Amino acid sequence: MSDSSSTITFTHREAKRVVLGLLVAIFLGGLEQTIVAVALPLMSADLSGVEYLAWVISGYLIAMTVATPIYGKLGDIYGRRLMLFSAIVIFLLSSVLCAMATTMPVMILARVIQGVGGAGLLAVSQTIVGDIISPRDRGRYQGYISTAFAIASVTGPVVGGLLTEYISWRWIFWINVPLCVLAYLTARRALDKLPIPKLRRSIDYLGALLLTIGLTILLIAISRVGHGTALTESLNLLLYGVSVAVLASFIWQEKRAPDPVIPLMLLRNRAVAASSLMLFIAFIQMICMTILIPLRLQMLTHAGADEAAVQLLPLSLSIPVGAWIAGSLMTKLGHYR
Repeated sequence: MSDSSSTITFTHREAKRVVLGLLVAIFLGGLEQTIVAVALPLMSADLSGVEYLAWVISGYLIAMTVATPIYGKLGDIYGRRLMLFSAIVIFLLSSVLCAMATTMPVMILARVIQGVGGAGLLAVSQTIVGDIISPRDRGRYQGYISTAFAIASVTGPVVGGLLTEYISWRWIFWINVPLCVLAYLTARRALDKLPIPKLRRSIDYLGALLLTIGLTILLIAISRVGHGTALTESLNLLLYGVSVAVLASFIWQEKRAPDPVIPLMLLRNRAVAASSLMLFIAFIQMICMTILIPLRLQMLTHAGADEAAVQLLPLSLSIPVGAWIAGSLMTKLGHYR
């Protein structure tokens, strides 16, 4: 258990109330990863930026990837409650900016900021669960979290398709405003008992900077390949080389930092390493299915946004069921392998 929660214990009722309060925040962060998928064709037509189409999604995911470990470290230093509320505010303001965007570059910038907020919603919420729930019962609660995230990720295209088809694509962002307010009010009441850390730690600014630069460059290179440039194009090769050099410097910095952003020793734990690898593979599958399938259906078959979204309903139903079953079995059997 982290320093921030070592002196506080939660009853089962209190823990359940906290987790329920976090579900709204997790739903928000997961929803925004995929809700824009079916709206991209109309969005790019209205904003006159077809060539920037894929960056509306890539910008969000890149920012989210880079910001996630930094949010975790800041939560250790300043407390989970403050960081979660900060993420909600960032997410709310960026959603308004997305809804009011008049050009594609403005939309991409707003999506990048939104990705920073989304990272905080997901990372801090799941960290709080680890703080207050015992390892034995964590599977059950993690099942709730996984279910909320899965429902949000997979129903995002469905909700986005209906809003785009019958109202306007801008409402896929306006809908976040009441959800953010609900998340803030719910989490504020539920997290009153979470303490503020009294032990101040040093911040590894250099490590955070190297991680941000290295991951951003690497993800931009990967996104360029996904957008149609050749894998061995000279600029891509340059980006690969720079990212490898920067990330190698990050690893060197983390080995010498007294309080690193990402303690590399965690990866020596086989369970952590295996879980990270499986999550990597699983998210590739989920992102591909929930984003690319609706987009391709609209572009190749000229299906409407709502028709494309309906094609994901089997996935929408099966993933939450699988998450609930896995969490229940883990709690009942006491094993996670």
